[in-house]
Amino acid sequence: MLSMCHISDIGKVGFVPMIERHEIVALERLIHRLRSTARQSIEQAKKKRQAYIEKAFNTMLDTGKTLGQAAEGLDHLALPESEFRAHLKKIAGSLEEQVKITDTAIGLWFEHGQYPPPYYPWRITVILRKEKLFDVEKEFLTAYCRHFVARKDMAKRLMKIGAFPFDDQSVLLQSTPTVAFLEIKIDNHHPGRGSNSTHFNFSFKCEVCGGDKIRLPDGATDESLVTCPSCAVPFGKMSSIKARAKVIGEAFLSR
Repeated sequence: MLSMCHISDIGKVGFVPMIERHEIVALERLIHRLRSTARQSIEQAKKKRQAYIEKAFNTMLDTGKTLGQAAEGLDHLALPESEFRAHLKKIAGSLEEQVKITDTAIGLWFEHGQYPPPYYPWRITVILRKEKLFDVEKEFLTAYCRHFVARKDMAKRLMKIGAFPFDDQSVLLQSTPTVAFLEIKIDNHHPGRGSNSTHFNFSFKCEVCGGDKIRLPDGATDESLVTCPSCAVPFGKMSSIKARAKVIGEAFLSR
C-alpha cells in the first residue's frame, strides 16, 4: 500500500488553494506508476528505440509524413517554435498539464525507449515547492529518480530534501548512462614508460555534492560501479570512466 498521507491531506479547508484535488489524484497515479513499474535498462531502451525509429522512418516514406509526425510522440513538440513557446508558458503553472505530459512521456520510455524530456517533471517539482508541498515533492522525486538517475538537477534536489534512492548497485549498473554526475579533469601529466607514451593523473569532482573522491567496491573490476563516497551518487562503470579519461587525454595530446 502506498504511503500517501501527505497527498491525502490536500484539499482540506485552508490547504493549498492553488492545486485542485483532481490534480493531486493524477499525480498520485503517476507516482504509483513509477513505483510499481519495473526499471528498464539502457540496453532494453536502446533496442526498443531502434525498432521505434525504424518503424517511424518507414511510415514517413510510405505516407509522406514528417519523421516527427510518423513517430507519434508528444503532440505539442510538433508545434511551430512560437506556438510551442507560448504553449509552454501557458501551462508552466499547471500541475495537471505537467503530470499529463510526464505520464505520456514515461509511457513512451517504457514502450519505445524514448527518453522523457526532463523539463516537465522538473516543473512538477517547482509547482509543488511553490505550494510548500515538500513531502509530496519528495515522494514524486524519489519515484521518478528510481528510473531516471541521470538528472543532475533532480538528484541535487533529492539530496537537499533528504532522499536518494540509489541503494541497488545491480540496478544502477543497468540504468546509469556511460558516465553521469562526474567531472574529470587532467591534474598533471608526465612521460610514460614507452617512448611515445604519456601518463596522466586525473582529478574528479562530483557534480551533485562537489566531492573530489571516487569509491570502488572491494575486488573491483571494469564492470564495477564507481560511486561518490560522500553522497553515494553513481558515476558509472569503471570501464566507462577509464574510457572517458582516455578520450580526455587524447584530446589534450592532439591540441
